[in-house]
Amino acid sequence: RCRVRASEPESFSIFFAAFNFGAYSSAMKIAVLGCGAMGSIYAAFLSEHHEVIAIDVWHEHVQAINSVGLRVEESTGKVRTVKMTATAADSNLGDLGQFDLAIIATKTSNVAEAART
Repeated sequence: RCRVRASEPESFSIFFAAFNFGAYSSAMKIAVLGCGAMGSIYAAFLSEHHEVIAIDVWHEHVQAINSVGLRVEESTGKVRTVKMTATAADSNLGDLGQFDLAIIATKTSNVAEAART
């Protein structure tokens, strides 16, 4: 079961508006490396308008995202399940092709390794 609580959804709206992701004429292909609390929220919000691939080291989390989706619960009580593709970080990531944007949402100690990916 994948469940993430978005405690301040308005701050995420500001974040995404600042980058103006909606201004692109076509959907972007986005990789989110690290799908803990923050990475999952980024992936869920971005997947509304873009192709998002969640990349994570936790195999059970990857399997749950692929089978039932990512469940996001906002502070307002609104709950939604977002369908997306997830893959394990130790898989052959070269098979995924190129991305327009990669977001590293790992713990600080794992940023360097994620950036090499």
